[in-house]
Amino acid sequence: MTEWPRPGWFLVVSSILLIGTCLFALSITIAGCCTAKDPLAIIEAIFVIPMVTTIGFQQYRGVFRNNPRAANMTAFVLMLLGGLPVFGCVVVLVQTAWEHRLSGRLFLVLSALGAIGTFCLLVAFAEHHWAYVLTHARKSVAAEKQPKWRQFSLREMLLWTTVLAVMIGVTMWLIQSS
Repeated sequence: MTEWPRPGWFLVVSSILLIGTCLFALSITIAGCCTAKDPLAIIEAIFVIPMVTTIGFQQYRGVFRNNPRAANMTAFVLMLLGGLPVFGCVVVLVQTAWEHRLSGRLFLVLSALGAIGTFCLLVAFAEHHWAYVLTHARKSVAAEKQPKWRQFSLREMLLWTTVLAVMIGVTMWLIQSS
């Protein structure tokens, strides 16, 4: 009998970075919604808050809770979020280079956007491979060796309480500083 698979270091580190980025984006969006006088901030929050919450939660479920469906969903969303900026960067770079209008500032912005998109694509491919490994592990590992899916440990609850406290602190600091 084989043991239950564990995610690799790249997937764990990239998942922590992605979940942290989602939580920070959530804090920024909530703070912006609370301080902005513009009604478009509320409309932005209606779209951004569910998106980053879903991505962060599904990434957590896919990698740390070993859920292959969540891993596949996160891989699909990250492929969209990473593929579109990379495609846009390539199109803009080719067009501006063809017309000889490529400035240093535009190149810097496109490089940053391309790097973020490439990171999302790398995480998406790693996540898709992890979902494949989990799907085949469920078929080959005995039922008693599979982890329990619906239980939260005390460590996880403490971690999420700490993360929530830090997120509330960052949000309150952003609201007070603006």
